[in-house]
Amino acid sequence: MNPKSPRIVLAQKLFRDKSNSIDDICDTLKISRTTLYKYVSLQNIKDKRAGKTSE
Repeated sequence: MNPKSPRIVLAQKLFRDKSNSIDDICDTLKISRTTLYKYVSLQNIKDKRAGKTSE
C-alpha cells in the first residue's frame, strides 16, 4: 500500500474534512470502513515520523 497513492491521499483529505461522514466517504470511494481507517492510519504514521502533532 503506497501512502502517496492518489486514492489514499483523497481518502485522507475527505476524512480530515469533518463535513463528510464516514459512510459518505466509503460510498464515494467504494471502500469499507476498515479500509478507510487503514488509509487514515497511514497518514497518522507519516505525521508522527515527520514530527507533526495534531494539537
